[in-house]
Amino acid sequence: MLSYDLGRYGWDVEVLTAGPEFHLTSSIEPRSAALRPAGVTVHVATPWAGWFFRLLGSRSVGWRALVPLYRLGARLLARRRFDVIYISTASFPLFCLGRLWLLRFGVSYVLDFHDPWYRPGSASAHVAPSIRTWLSRSSARHLERWSLVRGAGVVAVSSGYLSELRQRYPDIACLRAARSAVIPFGATARDFDAARAAGAGGRPGDEITIAYVGAGSSIMAKSFTRISRSLRGVRELESGLADRVRIRLFGTDGGWREGLPRTLQEIAVREGVGDLVFEQPARIGYLEALGRILNADGVLVLGIDDTAYMPSKLFTYALTGKPLLACLHRESQANRYFQEIPGLGYLLHFGEEDAVEIESAVQTMERFLVEVANRVTHDRCKYLVEYLSPAGARRHADLFDACLEGD
Repeated sequence: MLSYDLGRYGWDVEVLTAGPEFHLTSSIEPRSAALRPAGVTVHVATPWAGWFFRLLGSRSVGWRALVPLYRLGARLLARRRFDVIYISTASFPLFCLGRLWLLRFGVSYVLDFHDPWYRPGSASAHVAPSIRTWLSRSSARHLERWSLVRGAGVVAVSSGYLSELRQRYPDIACLRAARSAVIPFGATARDFDAARAAGAGGRPGDEITIAYVGAGSSIMAKSFTRISRSLRGVRELESGLADRVRIRLFGTDGGWREGLPRTLQEIAVREGVGDLVFEQPARIGYLEALGRILNADGVLVLGIDDTAYMPSKLFTYALTGKPLLACLHRESQANRYFQEIPGLGYLLHFGEEDAVEIESAVQTMERFLVEVANRVTHDRCKYLVEYLSPAGARRHADLFDACLEGD
């Protein structure tokens, strides 16, 4: 998205990335070229010392791609002048590249936090405990500070992530207000055009469908339990409304294979709405994911226990115009968007609740289902302007300019 829009704010873009050989075949988007703007140069690093990482049993892209990306980046930086290096990835060891290149070439770098890198006393809900994960967490505590201390600026998708960093490192200059910004995951209609052109998705006949694509399993269990209970509450009203719709969940477990549990499906069965929910956990590509959303009549957004969590698809889903229902932690910082953006969607919360809250949740679900069943659409474009790709690029450009002025 940035490579499409940064040019209008005076910034040219070149992309440095780890090649497909670093990734699992299931995580490669074969049609990704359709998402790239013409004329943007892409430099692709290839693996180095693969035998060493196979010996260690490591599949971490962050560690395996560190040296290849450093060497390729160094060749580029030696050949011509760059003003800023922007490192945007959740493979956090790659943040170290910024300081390594700064020491050698003197080029400022900005780090983009999609998720927390290190949190004292907590382990990732996505990763099973092991010696490797323990070593990763131990190194993260030191490498996070090492990477930040010489950074020119920081972007975070959530104010909570930025606040945590400031509390942990009150002395680091790049975390000050003038050098940092909260910029949530944006959206662009260009991606919808690419999905339609690729023929992605496919409508399941005349079925009235609510779609969700994204992480599921145990990390979304509380959120989906609230969804299922609210759906059961609507069914108990005996209006027939709930029985008219089907919830279809896709890509909820990237490591799933036949024979493993369908965690969210099992929650629906336990809550008495299993016949209304169908889960296909295996990962699907980005364009297919967009196709599934575009061909649905309503969309879901699920949240996790982390109150700072920012759903990456919120504004993309909202831009479709479909009825939208989100279920977030009651203290989630993403709640603010539903307060600030007219007509963004319906909102449920999970956590402790009383009879009044349960009744309210059922009423909210019922209103959402009425819109879905009637295939209502919303024109939210004018309310989403600040969360679309051009606005995100402008805010990035402003931060890059401020970082250069600070130098």
